[in-house]
Amino acid sequence: MARLVSLPTLAHALLPAWQARWRQSLAHWSGTIALMVGEDTCTLRFESTQLHLIKSSESATIVRLSPQRFTQLVFGYRPIALTLQQEKQSPPDEVVTVLNVLFPYGHTWIPSSD
Repeated sequence: MARLVSLPTLAHALLPAWQARWRQSLAHWSGTIALMVGEDTCTLRFESTQLHLIKSSESATIVRLSPQRFTQLVFGYRPIALTLQQEKQSPPDEVVTVLNVLFPYGHTWIPSSD
């Protein structure tokens, strides 16, 4: 299974895909979500149709994930609702909707070496 080495590096690499998914979703939510994965934090600022990585996590809705579950989300292996249930979290519905846009379920990627 894949393993998370650097959340900031992965977040910067995923940013273009996240931005495209956010624009294509036609969602117009504004707010801040801090993804706490293990000991690292990645903070995403949503402004209508725009998405940015920011450094501050003040006034952000915090979503805590284990590195293993975060990796499963990135690769489309688990739905966000199940992951949040396993992590014993219940963020607001609009945050769950945003996470569903960023981490679509069912598009599992398996390397050709398998």
